[in-house]
Amino acid sequence: MLLGNGASELIFLVVAYLRPRRVLIVGPTFTEYERAARAWGPRSTSFGSRRSWTSG
Repeated sequence: MLLGNGASELIFLVVAYLRPRRVLIVGPTFTEYERAARAWGPRSTSFGSRRSWTSG
């Protein structure tokens, strides 16, 4: 069990604990995955749409 103050904090804690060398981020997805990867230094590769899914 991993406790935190929300999804964003838990994403950062998992990346900090695992310390992966490389990560694959499949999008569209929550932006915190890429931010956590950049903060802790693993090489990240994004795959998928960069299209905005906002209405309007």
